[in-house]
Amino acid sequence: MSKKTIKKLLKKTILEKNLILQKLIFEEKKITKLIKKFSENLQNGGKLIFCGNGGSAADAQHLATEYLVRLRPKKKQKCNSIN
Repeated sequence: MSKKTIKKLLKKTILEKNLILQKLIFEEKKITKLIKKFSENLQNGGKLIFCGNGGSAADAQHLATEYLVRLRPKKKQKCNSIN
């Protein structure tokens, strides 16, 4: 691959990421509201269920893992899961 092609692909990737960030900033209020609902649900004994098919299943599995690893309290507690 030539330097020119690599530079062009890199620029395209950066522009795409920038567009995603702009969309996230635009939707910040909705995202914040959703996070609050998730938090309230969990604090009231509820659960989050992640699901998908194909590539979306892999995304769902990744989200579930992130939730378990990063968000649950330090103490070991029971976590139900369906795979």
